[in-house]
Amino acid sequence: MRIEGFAKIDRHLARLSRVSQRKVIEAALRAGGQILIDEAKLQVPVATGTLRDSITMRFGGRSSGAGQHFRSRDLVVGPRRRTAFYGSMVEFGTEDTAPEPYMRPAFEIAAPAAVRAAVDHLAGAWRAAEKG
Repeated sequence: MRIEGFAKIDRHLARLSRVSQRKVIEAALRAGGQILIDEAKLQVPVATGTLRDSITMRFGGRSSGAGQHFRSRDLVVGPRRRTAFYGSMVEFGTEDTAPEPYMRPAFEIAAPAAVRAAVDHLAGAWRAAEKG
């Protein structure tokens, strides 16, 4: 998937304070992340429902954001390791079990809609900021 328009995003973000930038970006990531979660929950094989119910999102360590204006954290979407430590075993298989991919297909299906949701959220935030 190719995503363009980061220069325009960078210009809009430059108009916001660093705190506002982070809040806007994280909210946009959450909007897209929820779409990925919803699709992953549809794709995951269900035995007890524990793996499905453990799929969530969290912000991970810090990484560079677009341009030099802000730093944002990574958004991680997948099963909670403490609740469903075996999520990767289901996804990739083991020596004794065949893989049953669910995260990769979910990403392939939902990524365009997730990106669109994030971009729409950013656009809405920019319109609101421009109105004052």
